[in-house]
Amino acid sequence: SFFTKQSGSRARGISRALLYGLFIIVIYVALGMLITIAFGSDALNALSTNGVFNFLFFLILVVFAASFFGAFELTLPSSFVNRI
Repeated sequence: SFFTKQSGSRARGISRALLYGLFIIVIYVALGMLITIAFGSDALNALSTNGVFNFLFFLILVVFAASFFGAFELTLPSSFVNRI
């Protein structure tokens, strides 16, 4: 509904949603390829099984969840927002 409300027609909204999903896939594949090229094929496996990395990732997700539930608000710095 997000894409169809902002688009003029249903077909345009669906095409925008599909394009959005496609670009998410492209970005993750590109990042995976870059990490594999830069650090080798075992880098992502080593990173995903690293306990410290997983704990830090867990903490970041907890912070985002707390913000989502209203504990505090995350905002961009005004200098960054004004630049865009």
